[in-house]
Amino acid sequence: MISVIICTYNPNPEFLLETIESIENQLYKDFQLIIVDNNSTIPISSLPFIKEKNNIKVTIETKQGLTAARWAGVKAAKYEILVFVDDDNILDSSYLLNAKRIIRENPNIGMLSGRILPRYETPPKKWFLRYEGMIAIKRYSNLGGLYLIENNSNLHYTDFFPIGAGMIVKKTNMEDYYLIHLDNVSNYIEGRKGSELSSAEDIDYAFFCLSNNLKVGISTDLQLTHIIPEVRLSMPYLVKLSTSSLYSCYLVNKKWYSTFGKNVFESFDKSTLELYLRIAYYTIFKTKANLINKNYYKKVLELSR
Repeated sequence: MISVIICTYNPNPEFLLETIESIENQLYKDFQLIIVDNNSTIPISSLPFIKEKNNIKVTIETKQGLTAARWAGVKAAKYEILVFVDDDNILDSSYLLNAKRIIRENPNIGMLSGRILPRYETPPKKWFLRYEGMIAIKRYSNLGGLYLIENNSNLHYTDFFPIGAGMIVKKTNMEDYYLIHLDNVSNYIEGRKGSELSSAEDIDYAFFCLSNNLKVGISTDLQLTHIIPEVRLSMPYLVKLSTSSLYSCYLVNKKWYSTFGKNVFESFDKSTLELYLRIAYYTIFKTKANLINKNYYKKVLELSR
């Protein structure tokens, strides 16, 4: 059996309802559904469509942040296989069925996610499409089947690392992560917190799995749709997101450097001179397409001083 966990904070009620309905319509029916209300302004339990359902366990986590909310979900879960679903994710009807099968066939998997396709509320402009990956769109158009990463000498973060939307983990592994690994402030990587865009908690957990010789990766047999509101299609939002993501990745890289004996993000191997040259280039050619990269390398320099 499977525990499905939705962590949410002030969600769009229409999106949340669609997410719940996609879970209820799964071909695989042996699951528990948990919603972790991360201290929303309007309590999730007060929403009319939640009141109408008796198959949802709602738990409240008052400590703000996705990392804390997920831990509350883990503690509330009854089953070993956990599937985390964002409050704007629409699961393909075979998602849980395939998740169960893949984990059964590959018991050494520590973390897995799949193909994530967008449903834009408003059609994006053409320039935006090159940045889809920043908002958790993972098309994997030229890939089929299961792609796994293991701990070896070539280990670096790649686009085939799993992410939090639709991620599949095992309860016992995640309990070790929270009870043993996140036992002090220096190990704690904060996820999304309120309106902040901090991230990389998923990457941190992936490296934790790899450090314990578990495999992580993606399977295109797992597919979900990510609803994208118009507010996320602006350049200011992407710049804010990229800066927050870079800082989060810096913390993850610093944390795991000693374990793996190298930068786990290849971008941090770049020399200071190369970063200065890139900033100079983007300062001269100030176009929308270059703005994110300019801020990216500027932040790297600030952190390297």
